[in-house]
Amino acid sequence: MHRIASVGLFSGLIATLVVVGCSSTNDGYSSVNQQPVEFADADAQVAYGVEVYTNSCAKCHGASGEGIDDAPRLVGGDAFADYHTAMDVAVFATQNMPPKKSARALMAERDYWAVLAFALSANGVELSEPVGPHNASDIVLNP
Repeated sequence: MHRIASVGLFSGLIATLVVVGCSSTNDGYSSVNQQPVEFADADAQVAYGVEVYTNSCAKCHGASGEGIDDAPRLVGGDAFADYHTAMDVAVFATQNMPPKKSARALMAERDYWAVLAFALSANGVELSEPVGPHNASDIVLNP
């Protein structure tokens, strides 16, 4: 299990992760497309996540993930306070981020997992492998 060691280690990030291809299940989570997340390692995924965040998320959540207007903080403080695991964040984001459904349709699954990896890393979670549907439920944000 991974736990947040220190929140706000980096100054630019997001937790707007979306998992493409989800549907409700009896356990309250979404069933996620089980295709592999194709990155050589976690560092490569995080680096790609920075690019996606900058191009797709920073406009609303701020260059440093500080939150702007109605868009919440994604880095530091209580950024993940309402979520037990990384999968919980992914499930929420899948259904709500970006706010417009047409914008969500333009994002690839690997982009959302990369943004999640970036957000986790910026909030002090050390990833030993790329984050994806196979391990997001094991990444504990709040016990």
